[in-house]
Amino acid sequence: MKTIKLIIITICIAMLCACSSSDDNGGGTNLGVTAIGGTGSNGSGGTGGSFYVESDGAIKVLKSGSADASFTMPAESSYNFGDYGYTVSGAEEILLATDVPANYAGLYMISGDWSLYKADGTGSAGNPTAAYTVSGLSVPLGATLTINADNNYYGGSDLGAYLEFDNDIVIDGTLKTGAGYNYIYLYNANSYSNNIVVTGTVTTSGENYGWVEFDAGRHFYNSGTIDASGGDNATGSGYQSYGIYIYAYTGSVYSKGTIRANNGNGGNGAGGGQDQNYDYIYLYGGYNENSSVDPINGGSVIVSGTIEAKGGNAGGATGGDGGGWGYSYFVTYGGDMIVNASLNFSGGNASGSGYTGGEPYGADFYCYGESYRRVGVCQISGSFNVNGGNGEAGGNAGYVEVYSSYSGSSDYNYLGQAPDVELLGFSDINLSGGNGTTQGGNASDWSYELYTYAPYSEYYSEYLPAYPIISEANVTAKGGNASASGGIGGTGGYVELATDYDYNYGTSITTITQSGTIDNSGGNATASGGTGGNSYDIYLGSGNGGYCWNVTSTGKLTSKGGNASASGGIGGTGGYISLYSDEVDTVYTLTNLSVTAGTGTTAGSSGSAWVDGAQMLP
Repeated sequence: MKTIKLIIITICIAMLCACSSSDDNGGGTNLGVTAIGGTGSNGSGGTGGSFYVESDGAIKVLKSGSADASFTMPAESSYNFGDYGYTVSGAEEILLATDVPANYAGLYMISGDWSLYKADGTGSAGNPTAAYTVSGLSVPLGATLTINADNNYYGGSDLGAYLEFDNDIVIDGTLKTGAGYNYIYLYNANSYSNNIVVTGTVTTSGENYGWVEFDAGRHFYNSGTIDASGGDNATGSGYQSYGIYIYAYTGSVYSKGTIRANNGNGGNGAGGGQDQNYDYIYLYGGYNENSSVDPINGGSVIVSGTIEAKGGNAGGATGGDGGGWGYSYFVTYGGDMIVNASLNFSGGNASGSGYTGGEPYGADFYCYGESYRRVGVCQISGSFNVNGGNGEAGGNAGYVEVYSSYSGSSDYNYLGQAPDVELLGFSDINLSGGNGTTQGGNASDWSYELYTYAPYSEYYSEYLPAYPIISEANVTAKGGNASASGGIGGTGGYVELATDYDYNYGTSITTITQSGTIDNSGGNATASGGTGGNSYDIYLGSGNGGYCWNVTSTGKLTSKGGNASASGGIGGTGGYISLYSDEVDTVYTLTNLSVTAGTGTTAGSSGSAWVDGAQMLP
């Protein structure tokens, strides 16, 4: 796989995922985002996940609406396979030159050579005669092309085919690896007019550490299935996926099919997905990040359908940890980010004594504005599952993060323009810790955070105003419950909505409007002698930094301590709520705020609520 231009994985490890069956925390329902800690059947529940948005434009988290990710696949008449395009007929394979039989007339590769050759049928065994170098490749509907060779692109560390083409690549049938070969890597980016199109199936056939990469000079289109999943293993641990990587150098990535990089189940061992460095899905529009990117149709990622990178389940007498580490990274350079898909990166379940449920990473979306172009859109909807797996200890939950910036990773945006972030149809976001026996899982200490910034414009030699935040979603970031005697409920999560966070330039448009419910209460301790979990903080406005002209809050804000059993239990402490406006008085309803103490034989302490610097509760 190529070296990734933006290395961000290391900063994300702390925000891992989980999966809970707790009715109290909303597990098992079909929410917009579920990032719930896994259930711990003999220990702690997993930590809840996080939902983080940072924007140089506005942020809108809306209950209704959906992103329109429709697009039209290219017409067959537009395909250009070049002077020596090859069309697969029936079932064919790609062999290494040294392995071909005498009089071979099929496709072959040469070790250390990145071209695909068509033999003319006159060569001797192990020494084919080339009729031509294949300039473009077509695998039509009903045809199958199997890679049964390694051309040594990775020096034997991975086995498969890295192939460069001068023209288009179209897979309407099936392209797959044969037994023992784990990757497919097709490249036609030497010309910026070349497309790659998949309407059929591309698969690594369940091989361990299988992966697929496409590098398109212009656009990449998918309406079929791309599957680099690791297979199940009946006698050991599940196989691992290495992921799927798709780059459109000067154009855009379009997908309305299935992109799948799941990890296999272990029939007698751990679930696939134990390696933290892999199982990524990358979609990158405008990969060149410079003026070669098409200013009208380039730099976009338009996605619907299904995206999966799930952890495998453990099983059998040996058992083991659940698999995880599923991750997606979508990047647009000066174009549109439009996503309306089902994304599932949930951790696998553990099996056996002492094992932990799987932990995914999560989903990142990066939307970069670019100089002297239209401002693209950043619209995301669909369903997101980044739950942790269940086990004796629950797996931690993952995250969803969105970034909209006025500057890309290599080119500076002279105008300071960035897309608004519009998250549509996000009625419910559950970021709670998982239930456990001895310890409920904590919600994350950055559960739900939305920040806008004032971008700098070189053109105007000043900062542009920071934009508003609108949050309509119902957000649950509660601590998980503890069921064992003496158990401790999990801590609630941290919530902050802040505009102009660097305090550079705010105006009357720099506002926060919050209308959904937010609940970051501590988890309950349901058995004797337990301790309810503490709540945490909720900040709306500039009480913890930044500048906000006005806060309007019409939703319920609940930050209660967790309850404990009446038999020797101690209630948890209520949280801290701050609503702060810098110019116009905050609009709110006092009865919507709750910071009460948890109940128990010994009650906990109540929290406090403050509005524009004045204490309103208790």
